[in-house]
Amino acid sequence: MDNLSTKELLARVLARPGITTALVRKELLAIFEMLSQNPMLPTLVDEHGRVPGPVYKVLTQLTPMPFVDGFAVRYFEGKLMMGVIERNTDIHAGLLCLIGGKNGQDETYEQSYLYQWLGDLKAKVKLVDGTTWYDPLDCPRYMRRDPTLPDGIMPAGLGWDKGKNSASHVFAVELLINEGDIRFGSKTNDIGQEARKFVWIDPETTDPAKWAYPGMYNSMLRAWRKLLKGLDDGSFHVTRHDQPALAL
Repeated sequence: MDNLSTKELLARVLARPGITTALVRKELLAIFEMLSQNPMLPTLVDEHGRVPGPVYKVLTQLTPMPFVDGFAVRYFEGKLMMGVIERNTDIHAGLLCLIGGKNGQDETYEQSYLYQWLGDLKAKVKLVDGTTWYDPLDCPRYMRRDPTLPDGIMPAGLGWDKGKNSASHVFAVELLINEGDIRFGSKTNDIGQEARKFVWIDPETTDPAKWAYPGMYNSMLRAWRKLLKGLDDGSFHVTRHDQPALAL
């Protein structure tokens, strides 16, 4: 077989007549398998298990990546608050973010989301009563890019998050532990732990500029307001174990 470059291999697949997204995905997976078994061909996966930015962009444009995201809720002297994280690394350090991650192959939303809490924060959670895993509070699809970089160029490290083409599913949960028992550092990669702090916020008054992704901020508000509507009409229920008021 000819020693084709990665670019030439992808171009050959995409140029086929009558190509569909499903076929492209199938062909790309076949290419990955071929590359992994043939050391004479350039590899698509680096030492951290990631593919190069341009290939990553092609893959996510063809097939959006499924994600699960969400937040915790708790009453503080009668006022419902939202629990989210502050990011720890890259250009998003110190900015607010929902808790979540990629929905893995053969994982249910429940399995995936419970794993994200355990992996990121060593926390056990339960879904807010009345909400279900098959009816998320919001289903955003957003792509965020760094306007200072040329189109398609991904910054290093966790900046990849800004280029992902994701189809997410947002849930609300209650903590089954005290937030003082949350532990960081359990989910790491070559960049470092993604979360550095768990915080309670008032979603209606939080500054949009303090969120890592504008699309996530908008999705968070939609999910929050749907949750409040369900609480008002009795469809949803959050346990009333009030905590002392927070100084925001």
